[in-house]
Amino acid sequence: MEKEIKLDIPPTYTVLVADDDADARRTVQEYLLSLGFSSILVATNGYEAYNLIQKEPVDLIISDWEMPIVSGIELLKTLKKEEAFKNIPFIMATSPVSQEQIKVEEAAALQVDAYLTKPFRIATLKQKLGEILEEHKADLVRGVLVVDDDPVVRGTIVEILESMTYRPIFTGSDGEEGFAILKANIEQIALVISDWEMPKLKGIDFLRRVRADVKLQHVAFLMCTSQSSIEHIKVDMAIQAEVDHYVIKPFNVETLLTKVEVVMKNVRLHRKISSRLEDAKKLIKDGDYFNAKRLYKHVQRLDPKNVDAYLGLAHVKILERPDRGFDEAIYLVREAIHMNPALDYPYIELASVYERAASLDKAAAALTEGVVACPMSPKLNYHLGRLLLKLGRQQQAIAALEKAVQLQPDHQEAGQLLRGSVKPVQTAAGSKKLDHGKVDPNKKKKP
Repeated sequence: MEKEIKLDIPPTYTVLVADDDADARRTVQEYLLSLGFSSILVATNGYEAYNLIQKEPVDLIISDWEMPIVSGIELLKTLKKEEAFKNIPFIMATSPVSQEQIKVEEAAALQVDAYLTKPFRIATLKQKLGEILEEHKADLVRGVLVVDDDPVVRGTIVEILESMTYRPIFTGSDGEEGFAILKANIEQIALVISDWEMPKLKGIDFLRRVRADVKLQHVAFLMCTSQSSIEHIKVDMAIQAEVDHYVIKPFNVETLLTKVEVVMKNVRLHRKISSRLEDAKKLIKDGDYFNAKRLYKHVQRLDPKNVDAYLGLAHVKILERPDRGFDEAIYLVREAIHMNPALDYPYIELASVYERAASLDKAAAALTEGVVACPMSPKLNYHLGRLLLKLGRQQQAIAALEKAVQLQPDHQEAGQLLRGSVKPVQTAAGSKKLDHGKVDPNKKKKP
């Protein structure tokens, strides 16, 4: 039984329907009205639609591809080039012809939000609208937390944010207070703007605490630092702690406006990418590999260096062709590693692909490569130890498993394998010690 989709339609939400076919236009209008949309604009071609968008606030566009004067794809191209309109969600409707796949790929390259193949049912439209409204709901989170021990600076930043229509705005005087406010209002806050030098908890430690909390780590963070001889050191520290952007005091209104908009644009992009990746995983689970690949490729267009998109495509290759997909999968995982060699999980994925192909030596080599690149990863050391045990290389396996436990003392799997691999032996004094299979070169042989 399919899950019931509930459309959470914001008040005054306006949909523009563009189609030169009167019957098709009327059908989509009727669908929208029955789904609860009350504000609907119509146009017979892309030119009319563009003029309407310039005059009326439009929240969503449903456009046919083939239209006279200005087609749907030409309308999409025009809107994506204009700052004021490029973020309006766009659903493209195409006809079921031989060129449909080419059209889908062209629209996807222009970051279309969804596409429909005519004729479509109301349930299909409802599903697409539900996905877009859910993303729109996330984009509506525009709350900001301003943390600074200087009340004058705090007030100035608040005034600038209010002029940019950010609401609600929370304020705190130090990192401790800011962290508590953030935890209590996480559903409303999309961005934190924090000073570096503050009592109780400095900005850099506030940032580290936010990034370490699973429920808070998605929040964007803009750090303010003072102009000094160690400013560049602070910036480096902030970058290592995964700050989204930074601004140097004293700053003017234009500088802060620019930095905030850049950060929020990245937040919206991250949300869209995360949504696409989650949708792709669901499609794989349902066995819809074609559309899963389409979403992963869409993510690559949004973020050409996205590691998860490469790994997702590799996973699909193996599922699609279990007997012949390994070479392509290995190439894609290698590309993921190339994009970010400092991540541990692509090496684990590469080893998994080799292991499925019964190439244990290559799998161990991939994990060894990973340990060199990410020496502080308990996961890599654990998987390396596990594979080395399979290969009968016990001493090396024990060393890797010991390293995993050293890095993560509560690593249960590594601990269990280690206990099973190290045998207790009796010493001359009658006490027990652990035998790692090592030979003491200084130990004299008995006569």
